[in-house]
Amino acid sequence: MIFVNDAPHPVGTAAHDAVLGRLVTSFQQRGYQPEVRRGFGCAADALRAGRQRRGRAPGDTRTETLLVTAHYDSSRRPRRIRRRRGVAVILEVARAVRHERFRNTIRFLITDGEEAGLLGAEAIARDPQFLRGVAAVINIENRGTSGSSFLFETSPHNRSIIPVVARAMPRPSTSSLFYEVYRLLLTTRT
Repeated sequence: MIFVNDAPHPVGTAAHDAVLGRLVTSFQQRGYQPEVRRGFGCAADALRAGRQRRGRAPGDTRTETLLVTAHYDSSRRPRRIRRRRGVAVILEVARAVRHERFRNTIRFLITDGEEAGLLGAEAIARDPQFLRGVAAVINIENRGTSGSSFLFETSPHNRSIIPVVARAMPRPSTSSLFYEVYRLLLTTRT
């Protein structure tokens, strides 16, 4: 069990470090050799260390990489389920593809510092060596505790992504309005 009793585990706390240890163990149990890196991110009101856990399923060609990412930190107040979904999805995908061979490499990245201002993601964005070869990123973000999953944000010039999503998802749920709502949620986040 990665998350224990819904207790908050913000960056810089013993609870946060304990979750990190359980994440590393979970990747190891799935046959990966996770790498933990420390980075620094700066938000308007915070300067905190961020850490990232990385796992990798090598592809045959190794020319382009798919990066699947989520965050695991929490705010200082309890919020049930939210962080768990992204981490659970990544760990389940890592388990499911462990013995599969794909043309491209799949990397799994679980960052922290999101609640303090996207600090882990910021540290990764400044790491050109890690990003070398990354052709696509799937970021698993969560709002709420039930209901359908929605595709709510893609990159600019995303026309080529839409047919892929339509083929891959039995009943895709998306709208350009979802992103606008998400942006409003970001500006009201505490």
